[in-house]
Amino acid sequence: MLRHIGTKIKLKRFNFYDDATSMVTLKHVADKAGVSLGTASAAMNGRSSVKAATRERVAQAAAELGYKKDASASVLAGKQRGAKTRQRQLTLGLVASPGMSNLEIEWTQFRQLAETLGYQVEQIWLRDYSSIRRAQEHFRFLNIQGLFLPSPGAVPGREWLEFDWGQFSVVKAFRAWPELSFPVIRHSADDYIQMARDQAIASGYRKMGFLLRSSSVLQDDESRLGSILAYKHLHPAEHLKMEWRVLQGGLTDVPEKVCRWLRTYQPEVVIGFPGALYHEMLDLGFRIPADFAYISVIESRDYYRIHGVAGCDARKEVFPEKAVQMLHRMIQVGDRGVLNEPTEVVVEPRWINGASAPKTLECSVRGNGMTEDSQTLGHHSSPSASNGLNPRA
Repeated sequence: MLRHIGTKIKLKRFNFYDDATSMVTLKHVADKAGVSLGTASAAMNGRSSVKAATRERVAQAAAELGYKKDASASVLAGKQRGAKTRQRQLTLGLVASPGMSNLEIEWTQFRQLAETLGYQVEQIWLRDYSSIRRAQEHFRFLNIQGLFLPSPGAVPGREWLEFDWGQFSVVKAFRAWPELSFPVIRHSADDYIQMARDQAIASGYRKMGFLLRSSSVLQDDESRLGSILAYKHLHPAEHLKMEWRVLQGGLTDVPEKVCRWLRTYQPEVVIGFPGALYHEMLDLGFRIPADFAYISVIESRDYYRIHGVAGCDARKEVFPEKAVQMLHRMIQVGDRGVLNEPTEVVVEPRWINGASAPKTLECSVRGNGMTEDSQTLGHHSSPSASNGLNPRA
């Protein structure tokens, strides 16, 4: 018989968090991340109600502690919550960018359509991540399967070309970043300039001036200008007059040259790209449609409705719908990353009438061009007057 009378037994203390990561609980993760247990649980389950920064912090804490979700607990919780949550939902991400004027509209449409197909949706800003690696880890944590890039600015810089896009199904809505050959939803620059020109002809205008600002996509610039040149060459019998100017910046960057051209050429209608040129013309003192009519090559339906401008509707509401449909199909068939032969969906233009381009020409207003009192470009209170801008000079 063994006796241990008067003997102290020293027990070795084990660090279970180093030697047995399975003993780390969600409470430890919550404490390390500095959030409540409920927030940690919601973050680990990818709930969109938790801020992206908080989800990233919780994910980092879980990774550092080696926390692994208890599969049996998840199943039990799933049974209690119902069949819908028995397995983790797939997630689609809309990658936002600065300057997206219609972000809220696109986000709402994208989310609603995706949720009808059973997806969770996250709004993502790549610029918010400290590194590409952190973004990839967070995307895996969120169980993101598909990404929609609605504008070129969604990709903050060339360093993101090194991002592991092969993990995701990706659709973009622009032709920039040709290295990222994802399926694309886009406008046809040629279709839109043709519709603007044809509508001008149908409204009775025969003397057209085109003001085209250079875009980030050279191919689109070439399409717009090529369409004008081709039509002028192929239809000489229509007695149409067409001249154009290509701007590297805005009208306000070269006001004297543009005003001199308009005074000399005296177009009946100006067809402009992008729509912002309309406001720049007003700022220079032009009266539309008294001096000349104005047609925008492409803008949103709301823009036309608010400002009374005539032009081609960009149909931006189509993009989120097409993006969700394409991503859903790609996820089902396993199309991921950069593709050898990506598909293209071309959104056709739709014409919007506006007061800036009336169908009936007022001869008493135009005569041989601008009226005599309008040739001093503008009202006395206009920016052009204060800048000493006078087309007669």
